[in-house]
Amino acid sequence: MTASLKPDKTLRGALDLAKTTWELYKTNFSLFVGYSAWMLTPMILNTLVLLTFGSSLSVLTSILLFAFDLIIICWVVISIIKTANALSKNTRVNVKKISSQSWKLIVPILLLGLINASLTIIGLLLLLIPGIIVSVMLTFSTTILVLENKGVIESIKESYKLVKGRFLQILGRIVIGNIIFLVPYFLIYALIGLLMLSMNNWDIDVFVNAPPTLMEQILVRVTDIIFLPVLIIFGVMLYKTAKDSK
Repeated sequence: MTASLKPDKTLRGALDLAKTTWELYKTNFSLFVGYSAWMLTPMILNTLVLLTFGSSLSVLTSILLFAFDLIIICWVVISIIKTANALSKNTRVNVKKISSQSWKLIVPILLLGLINASLTIIGLLLLLIPGIIVSVMLTFSTTILVLENKGVIESIKESYKLVKGRFLQILGRIVIGNIIFLVPYFLIYALIGLLMLSMNNWDIDVFVNAPPTLMEQILVRVTDIIFLPVLIIFGVMLYKTAKDSK
């Protein structure tokens, strides 16, 4: 008797996906954080502009800085998705090639993000449940666009197909994955908040109304740099098991 060569059609559990995510992240920590650390660039540029031109920036300058930050974040997300996919297949990671390819996907990713955000917001405005349904149905669209070289609308359709018929299974894995990784994330945010509050002599009114200090911005961004790759990797692992088990 020979063993069956049929692929496993079972959707992997959330804890299994989280374990794989953590192992991949831990083993390749410097590579993933190397990408996400680029998110410090907009902050550095913003600081230089403030030091040069003063605290009051024009509306145009603020918009340009925000756009630059958004573009860098998109590039980071795309690069991490490509890297996580390559590492999960034990494929050699060509950092230069991935970086170059990621720049070419900035506009499609921004357009997809705008469509996804609009659809989700409309769903949330109608009622909470439709918003959640739309969000889950679109959950794989970004990964599909990056890894399968599909267009914006086609990526949305493919995401819907992957989720269709097993909505609750996908939702459950998203919720459990977010709990596992976002709880420590928000705990660090809370510690940062307590640190800033202590520096304001525990005056809540001053803390709430005062603009964020440079130290606070750096601490928050560094936290994002450390945790963002984990969330993206989990999304890639969930996409791969959803696709393999369809």
